[in-house]
Amino acid sequence: MPYIFIDSLVVRDGHAQLGREVSHYIASVLRHRVADELELFDADGRYYRATITALGRGGVTVRAVQEAAPQRESSLDMVLCQGLLKGDKMDLVVEKSTELGVRRIIPVSTQRGQMHHTRRLQRWKKIAIEAARQSGRVVVPDVAEVTDLSSLLGQISSEKDAPGIMFYEGEGTHTPRDLPGTPGRVYVLVGSEGGFTTDEVLHAQGAGVLIASLGRRILRAETAAIVGVALVQFLYGDLGLRR
Repeated sequence: MPYIFIDSLVVRDGHAQLGREVSHYIASVLRHRVADELELFDADGRYYRATITALGRGGVTVRAVQEAAPQRESSLDMVLCQGLLKGDKMDLVVEKSTELGVRRIIPVSTQRGQMHHTRRLQRWKKIAIEAARQSGRVVVPDVAEVTDLSSLLGQISSEKDAPGIMFYEGEGTHTPRDLPGTPGRVYVLVGSEGGFTTDEVLHAQGAGVLIASLGRRILRAETAAIVGVALVQFLYGDLGLRR
């Protein structure tokens, strides 16, 4: 059964009219017909079982019933803070971290980052929507505006019970297991190509961020992001055994 994201759904008397773009996708791409069933979810995490009742120039009309959303979201509120990457590497990180269950993605300008990629925000938002749909999530992670590392560290240090962990290819002396307690929210920081500078690491330490290693091998930035998110999700979220 197709699983489709919509910005919002207004249901009147049990029926709803879908927007032009979604209607085109359902009718022309998926080639669905009247009486076919759909699963719909919106930006607020609402979930609907729907049946197509009409297709026409005005779009697709469905009979929709709101139901309890499937339990596919992690209890861990993970925020990926990713140093800006070249080319389509940032696209990959947004896609895979969404599949792995992050709640928010903050692109970060660092000393070794690529500032000219800050104009791709709308593209990253669309990638997050598609990755959430593909993985059956009911929440699309927010992709924030690009921020600088200093502002980000100030935000992390001001929050209580929301630790930060920075993956660093230098002399990280900790692992994700060293996070205090069982965090409800955690900030995961990964650098751009070339990683974080020594000054940035010291700044992060001063803000109370844990500096951690991903092992002896030097990973590409996009690989480090995916591995780091997966490890934290396994240890504190829902990627491992059910708690």
